Amino acid sequence: MKPLIRSLGILTALGTLALLLAEVVLRVFWPEQFPDHIPGMYAPHPELGHVLTPNRETSVIQPEYRVTVRTNSEGFRGEELPPKNDTTLRIVCLGDWLTFGEGVENGQTYPALLEAALRRRHPERDIQVVNAGIPNYGNLDELAYFKSFAARLEPDIVIAEFYAGDDFEQNRVAARDREEIQDDRLIQNHAFSASTGPRWLVLLNWLKHRSHVVNWASERAGDVAMRANLLSELEQASSAHFSDADAQLAKTRLAEIQAVGATLGARTLFLFAPEKMQVLSREKAPVRAAGVVMAVAQETGAGFLDLTPMLVEHADPASLYLAWIGTWRPETYQLAAQLVAQKLAALGWIGEVPRHEQTAGGAH
Repeated sequence: MKPLIRSLGILTALGTLALLLAEVVLRVFWPEQFPDHIPGMYAPHPELGHVLTPNRETSVIQPEYRVTVRTNSEGFRGEELPPKNDTTLRIVCLGDWLTFGEGVENGQTYPALLEAALRRRHPERDIQVVNAGIPNYGNLDELAYFKSFAARLEPDIVIAEFYAGDDFEQNRVAARDREEIQDDRLIQNHAFSASTGPRWLVLLNWLKHRSHVVNWASERAGDVAMRANLLSELEQASSAHFSDADAQLAKTRLAEIQAVGATLGARTLFLFAPEKMQVLSREKAPVRAAGVVMAVAQETGAGFLDLTPMLVEHADPASLYLAWIGTWRPETYQLAAQLVAQKLAALGWIGEVPRHEQTAGGAH
């Protein structure tokens, strides 16, 4: 037994050394740079925890993309917002990385593309679309953020995104208690874990936020497993691993967003976005999480748009996502903007009379 134990010890030591070496190599030559770790992109905020740094130009470099993020004096991604006039229709888009536009330039985000599409369709209107998306925000944070500027911006339409990947978890705890800014970077508070589901998945997500090797390997292995339909248990992860209490909490947050907009005469559209796993899975069962958002839309008289069917029915769903990071490609943001524009047209919210003559309400 001694030679066997000695051999196992040597193999363990060599394996550990190889992993450490791989970690060093990745960190130096091909870092798995987590988006929230981009230095200088976020500024601390006493109530909200973090916001985008105003008047900032930040280069974001990832293995799969290289983009520039520019913010205006209000801290929104995009150009300065002109004053309203009698023909203005102002749309405020709330959300996380998806609304913010991770992986694309300012003009390629879905709010920017939505503005361009609506201006082409309605040249008689002064269409203004505000990108108020901030990565690592849940609906709880979006609600607080919206309250901080809603009266000043006077929105006519509010588009509140719900991302199935983590909004249930992030709604439990405010961003100020989940993350903190250290050395000019936004990092997850070690005392907080947003993961739900099987224990092995919780442990994996914990390691992914701390090891470049684990993040690199798990993203690639997960992509292969999804394509081979080996993750049937997790294909509906966000639909299976949230509780009824989480669902009620999400409905409450979204209803509060709608209520804030309604006090200003604004209509609200809830936009549901599935996570990559739910789009690439071969079982096309309805996503339970989407039902939660649709229910609150019906209860509040808001509009509702579920992106899941359109993404699932795409000729090549895998092409909608970056291979390893799992976020959208530029073409996917373009598709989302087209779908939102079509939904707003179907609701009849764009070509209407100016805002001061409207009454609050909604339709599906």
